Amino acid sequence: MNALTLHGLRRSFKSLTEWLDIPAGVVAQIMGRKPSATAEKHYTVRPLDLLRVHHERIEARVLEQAGIVFDAQPRPVLCAWWLGDKHFVSPRATINP
Repeated sequence: MNALTLHGLRRSFKSLTEWLDIPAGVVAQIMGRKPSATAEKHYTVRPLDLLRVHHERIEARVLEQAGIVFDAQPRPVLCAWWLGDKHFVSPRATINP
């Protein structure tokens, strides 16, 4: 087996997104690249929920290929954060285990 590198993992991730027909702009954003086209820079807005949908598809494919059974049902959690001296709690927040 060849040495595993971060660059190799990035290439594999990008190749997998091609097989899953994930839009190129979404892939670039998930991979942390800056927008390259004018439309991407100024007109395309992608909320995190949209990125999450595509990222979960990628995750599901990787786990499927690895033979790992994963239940992606969200579980409620208590989400708390601080802003200055104020404390906020959101009981509706969910995470995927």
